[in-house]
Amino acid sequence: MSASGLTPDLDPVVPAPLVGARWCVVILAMIPLWAMVYPLNLQSSASGVWLGGGYESRIDLVSNLLLFAPLGLVAAIAARHRGRSAIRTVIVIALAVGVLSLACETAQLWLPKRDSSRLDLLTNTGGAVLGALAGCVIARRAVVTWSAMGAWLAPRAWWRRALIVLMLIFAVKTAPFDVSLDRQYLISRDRRVDLSAPMPDARRWLVHGGDARAATLELLRAASNVAMFAILSAALVVATCQSSAVMNRRASMAGAMAIALLLGGLLVVALELSQWPVRSRWVDLTDPATAAVGMLLGAVLGLIPASKAVSGST
Repeated sequence: MSASGLTPDLDPVVPAPLVGARWCVVILAMIPLWAMVYPLNLQSSASGVWLGGGYESRIDLVSNLLLFAPLGLVAAIAARHRGRSAIRTVIVIALAVGVLSLACETAQLWLPKRDSSRLDLLTNTGGAVLGALAGCVIARRAVVTWSAMGAWLAPRAWWRRALIVLMLIFAVKTAPFDVSLDRQYLISRDRRVDLSAPMPDARRWLVHGGDARAATLELLRAASNVAMFAILSAALVVATCQSSAVMNRRASMAGAMAIALLLGGLLVVALELSQWPVRSRWVDLTDPATAAVGMLLGAVLGLIPASKAVSGST
């Protein structure tokens, strides 16, 4: 440990571990790949021009440039942490992302409403290269920060559980990741259901079934939202109480609940805003309202294991 005792030293021979780095790289690779081939309804014959030119808008250009940048950043940090040279790291990442992007652009010939574009191929690869260059520059500092976060989370099981629940809720909220960054589309988002947009088969069946099925869908949405955020809130309450006990702070249960609810409220706002660009997600006040109910319910239920956790650590 360093003199301050807050961050671990980096041994020149045995580097600090990067917890979850491989999973992070896999996830950051799967998200853009899914975005490039969604919806995966293959047609029998190819259409369009392979690697044609042009782009729809500047937003489309920028979004393709940023699509693989996080993957390049994290992959470069992980590679530099394992002792790979910067030049070799950038070249390998550029080749790997180029091959993945080329495969997706080729597959788009068999996907309706998708166009194979050489400009997309170049911007995807270029974004990964920019991310890799940035990762090589900040690699040492990023390893220190990443390792410190891993060391902080290691003895805090409830914070890890809250983080896992948060990631699952984010995946549920933004699936199937059919994101549109078109400005007019984002401005015109409202409560109405656009049946022309890609929708899961179960939801389309319920909506076309009339009032009874629509009411069933609304009830399922509300119940699942309450349950998800109740679990998240309970985990946050227990984690906050444990942290207070570990740091020898005499924080009351009410104070821990207030901190957890404040943090949970910010997460609710962020998660609901993340749904705005997703075409097949409904935008209304139902989700925030049921999320608030779930947060309050989870905070109350979380007091039971929280009191045991605090009493066990004192």
